[in-house]
Amino acid sequence: MIMTYDWMVYAQNHPDFKKEIEEAIESGEERELTSRQIHRIRFEPERQSVVVTPFSDHSDWCVKIIPKRITYRAVLQAINGDWNFSEADISDVD
Repeated sequence: MIMTYDWMVYAQNHPDFKKEIEEAIESGEERELTSRQIHRIRFEPERQSVVVTPFSDHSDWCVKIIPKRITYRAVLQAINGDWNFSEADISDVD
């Protein structure tokens, strides 16, 4: 099972983590969060997106996380329970 988006589901049910995400987006600064040592979430304000990668290339989870770039808009929608966003909001990471 692919786990690329699990961190957004986790944020829906964990207000402190959700708040960290919202604050990182609102700050307008480059930041990085981790989710349970599974995901690394890098905030890119100049692109208005996050890049999601495995926490470590050597973790058990690295094969379950496909690196993706997700727009801030889609992240905010998802962590608030609205998963109805455009395919254009998600792209592969080069």
